Amino acid sequence: MNIGKFSVTRPVAVTMRIAALVLLGYICLQRIPIDLLPKIQIPTIATSVSWPNTPPENMEAQITRPIEQAVSTVPGIIHVNSYSSLGDTWVTVQFNYGVDINQASLDVIQAVQRAKGRFPTDPNISEPSIFKFDP
Repeated sequence: MNIGKFSVTRPVAVTMRIAALVLLGYICLQRIPIDLLPKIQIPTIATSVSWPNTPPENMEAQITRPIEQAVSTVPGIIHVNSYSSLGDTWVTVQFNYGVDINQASLDVIQAVQRAKGRFPTDPNISEPSIFKFDP
């Protein structure tokens, strides 16, 4: 017997099955947890270097670019962002979801230490600071 013939000969049975499916769907929909702001962790690491009284152009050319080039080789990066101002520079690295932030921070520390060799030889340049955070 095909489904068309069954539906025509037994309309009450088909209607009851459809009503049961709709009721079951409504009950399941009410029990699904929905968050307006789900907990998403975006692994982010920032690096800060300060060189007092240095213009932003020099900070970018001599400090920021070597850090960006070194950090961009770390696996799992989505986005690299930098900000240079008078005497300060920040390089922020965002990673893919699910990347282990501890391992990524070790990779970033190694990359920044490699980039530090290309910094100018000025004793006023501070040691690079690495920060892990979840925005």
